[in-house]
Amino acid sequence: MSAVRRVEPPCDCAAKDGASDPTVIFENKYEFCGYNLKIARFINANLGFSAYVWEAGVALCRYFEKQNASFTGKTVIELGSGTGIVGILTTLLGGEVTMTDKPNTLKQIENNVSINIPSACRHRINVQALTWGEDHARFPTNYDFILGSDIVYSSVSYPALVETLCHLAKQGATIYLSSELRKMNGSPYFHDELLPQHFNCQRSAALAGCLRPPTPLTDGRAHGADPSTTPPGEPGLLEGLIRSPGTLQAALLIGSASPPRALEDAKYPDRDMIGCSSL
Repeated sequence: MSAVRRVEPPCDCAAKDGASDPTVIFENKYEFCGYNLKIARFINANLGFSAYVWEAGVALCRYFEKQNASFTGKTVIELGSGTGIVGILTTLLGGEVTMTDKPNTLKQIENNVSINIPSACRHRINVQALTWGEDHARFPTNYDFILGSDIVYSSVSYPALVETLCHLAKQGATIYLSSELRKMNGSPYFHDELLPQHFNCQRSAALAGCLRPPTPLTDGRAHGADPSTTPPGEPGLLEGLIRSPGTLQAALLIGSASPPRALEDAKYPDRDMIGCSSL
């Protein structure tokens, strides 16, 4: 992965609204499944953690790469898209993708869509605001796949997230959740106790094998980490790629009412991904 930093002056419309600060944008380059992705991150746009590429998202992209995944002809919705890296790759792999996040994050996602998705494929991608537990009912219930990477991070949001997942998967969907388990926010409880009340699911340590170890610097940061943009207490793996205090070990494949099915992990004996079904 390589990275560049650029600063854009405020546009005329922003100046009229009283916003005079230039936009600081970091661009990170990745390669998955033969596609070169350029992911822009709006650093000073008050996006919080949405302005970072989290390792759970990168791991999910590498999982799709190792599985030779294809989403051709499939409908997909991504929750908490952030920078959009997972949803963009899923679109390039053939999916009809709806990417969602809070309203203030949509501009960043739309920017990355415009950079990475060819115009001939734009009709297969849609960016919308979605607030869990509030306006999820306006979305369909017949998606083939639901994606989420590092969206299990705040215990306050767990009931709303479960309510949203149950609605979106009502007619049967396979859910891919790539998560870091952190005791401090109760994410193990979410995966081990809360989700099983609604879905038959099993946790896997498989995604950890989809990460490439960083080269540490003498101060403990990874090579390429940008200390000015790394959240306090969140040591960077690489510039824009953040490892939070936890263990990346949850990959939940939550299916429909059909029997659980393995997802061809026999090709990867070190993996233990298991399909699951809803109750």
